[in-house]
Amino acid sequence: MSVISTLHQQVWTRFIRLPQGHLLDYADQTGDAPIPTPADCARCMPNPLGWWTPIENGAFFTGLYAYALLSAPNGDPQEIRTLLNGLRLLQDVSRRDGFIARGVATDGAAHYPFSSEDQVAPWLLAMNAYRTSSFCPETERQEIAVRMLRTLRGLKDCGWAVPTERNGMISNAWGENHDWRGVVKLLYCARLLYELTGDKSALEEYVFLRDSTPKDWFFTRKEIASHGFAHDMVQQRSLVQSWIFTCAHLCLRELCRLDPDAEPDYAEGLRLNGITSVRMIDNMLTYDNRADGFDLNWRRLEPLWQPLGDRVQPAVDNALRMGEYWNEHIVPHRKMEHDLLGFSLFSAWIAATCGDAHIEDTARQKLMQNCIQIDWKTLHNSYAFAAESALICR
Repeated sequence: MSVISTLHQQVWTRFIRLPQGHLLDYADQTGDAPIPTPADCARCMPNPLGWWTPIENGAFFTGLYAYALLSAPNGDPQEIRTLLNGLRLLQDVSRRDGFIARGVATDGAAHYPFSSEDQVAPWLLAMNAYRTSSFCPETERQEIAVRMLRTLRGLKDCGWAVPTERNGMISNAWGENHDWRGVVKLLYCARLLYELTGDKSALEEYVFLRDSTPKDWFFTRKEIASHGFAHDMVQQRSLVQSWIFTCAHLCLRELCRLDPDAEPDYAEGLRLNGITSVRMIDNMLTYDNRADGFDLNWRRLEPLWQPLGDRVQPAVDNALRMGEYWNEHIVPHRKMEHDLLGFSLFSAWIAATCGDAHIEDTARQKLMQNCIQIDWKTLHNSYAFAAESALICR
């Protein structure tokens, strides 16, 4: 069996939750995972973001994986349809435009009240890739466009921020921030609004955002995009996590196609990301292939639970504290799976889509060779999808 076939089999036999069509964060070797109940979601247990549960990144991972399959030379139409229906569901259960649920509970509808830029942007990325692909029937293109416009207008109505399902609470405001991820996702969303409407005012807003500087900063957003993400990693060490940059990198890749005037600047950002990321691929060779050290019982976080108040940040702070306990006491092997192997795989995906042919070829060759050393059955995290995506994304 080829490396790509092995990875694909792992993803579809263990980590795609059916019939929902969502990619889980983690599962056991048989594909079982402790899905939250409607009561868990209503109570915000373990936290309002659903962090550390198997449905934490349903829109994030499903969106990115669908994008990769749509860009592959031989994507399976039925698999793509399964994932796209899953993404539709994550919008259908939402109660606010601009909000995309992370995943759904055991009833197939209940969900946690906080989404994020890491859920919404991959959802848009996949939806637009499907809308413009040969996989999408003409009868569906308008439906997809309407769905995208609902989300984009919901984001814009919040001042280009992601709403929660709690009144007055928003997160991930992009408008005034100068971080690389936020800038690129803002530009991508603003450009999509124009692509979908053809509205002159939407184009004017996109060009204004592209060529102006964020508050209290001195580079334009186009310049920030051209710098790549390495500068943010240096400035904030907690951002040395390639997985959280992958979506914005792919958004910038799409912006190169959508905006020829800015393509040279955007392409430089992609290339610099490739230079940064290709160096991280060989880190995966020290993965230990252990199968223990990962207790799927996230309910052990119960003693750290706190009720949701009226502000976003305290809830996020407590979820981060939970994460420290979870990583140290419940899933100690996640450090190997996530921080080591996962970062290497997402780095490979970034390098393999950076637009520089030499870097892209090198990244795929390195990854193909390195994947042979990994016993994929030992992983609890679903990161085989990132490895597969890096190898097939074109």
